[in-house]
Amino acid sequence: MNLKKLTADLISDPRLWRLSLAISRNKMSVLAYSIVGEESAIACTIPFETDISESIKPLEDVVYDNQLLLQDFDRIDILLRTDIFSLIPSEIDDEALVADIFRKEHPESHGEFIRNDLPRLGAAIITQVDSTLIGFLRRTFFNPRIMNWIYPLCSYFGDKSRAGSDRKMFAHFRDNRLDIVAFHRGKLLMANTFAYKEPIDAFYFIMASRKKLVFNAERDPLMLVGDAAVRDELMPLTRKYVATVLPVIFPSTMVAALKNSAASTPFPLILTPLCE
Repeated sequence: MNLKKLTADLISDPRLWRLSLAISRNKMSVLAYSIVGEESAIACTIPFETDISESIKPLEDVVYDNQLLLQDFDRIDILLRTDIFSLIPSEIDDEALVADIFRKEHPESHGEFIRNDLPRLGAAIITQVDSTLIGFLRRTFFNPRIMNWIYPLCSYFGDKSRAGSDRKMFAHFRDNRLDIVAFHRGKLLMANTFAYKEPIDAFYFIMASRKKLVFNAERDPLMLVGDAAVRDELMPLTRKYVATVLPVIFPSTMVAALKNSAASTPFPLILTPLCE
């Protein structure tokens, strides 16, 4: 949906809608969707004037300029897109130990820790986020669920991985970033994000990840989703090395609500309503 401004009058009763936001360094994607009655959704992406890694003012300006975002929604979910996160076993709940593990993997990171638990997958995602950004989000939005961008991919694909073969890998492409999540008998084996310049780079990361996890080319399928051009380019190439390579089918409910906006809406944002 291409809108100049997201004005408050776009929705008559926001208490019957939910809001999901995906925030990266240079833009914010928005998905507002109805939870009662006819399937309906509003989706768009708003660029920031400048990168928010140094100052969050461009994010503040976008939020305050789009009054729909400040309405009293039934629930607000916020995805933060960052490559800096750690995967830990879900049973580790000592905060000091979690912080120590994270800092050993990311010694130059700083900020507040956000923990997203995936108990059915036996794992938790730990993200360290700038305290100024977290403070703004919590002051501005009522009780938001703040999650790492990769969390909905892990949650949704983790449920899907339980059927069929024991081991599955899913690859998601968007904005020259590759998200890979892999599972074995319903448990999370891997969740990682890679930057790439060309699709062939993404292909290398996929094949290297499969080799590291000792995935079998004949038995263990690969599912691709995201940027259609990248997916379509890599599909025939990966099929030379992996017997089963398939596209991911979008959730029918959200596709019906989004209509023509489904293809341009970030896939993790589409999955967020399904992550209860």
